[in-house]
Amino acid sequence: MGALFYEIIVGKPPFDDLNRAEVVERFKQQTLPSLDAIEHTYATIIANCWNDKYSSFQELEADLPPQVQEYHNGLSESTILF
Repeated sequence: MGALFYEIIVGKPPFDDLNRAEVVERFKQQTLPSLDAIEHTYATIIANCWNDKYSSFQELEADLPPQVQEYHNGLSESTILF
């Protein structure tokens, strides 16, 4: 999930210039992309994902900014996001 958040915010996947095996190896070694340019709340969520701090999406959701939570709570089950 952290890689998805990273890609949405940065506009490209982590380690976009590496092949899949190299990316996997970087994550195994905990050699992660810098999050310095990302707003603190989202950088924390990404880091928590990459460090397996969440055991459910609900835990991640609780760390989202209030306006994102309010938007999400306002969606009906029939809302299509794509």
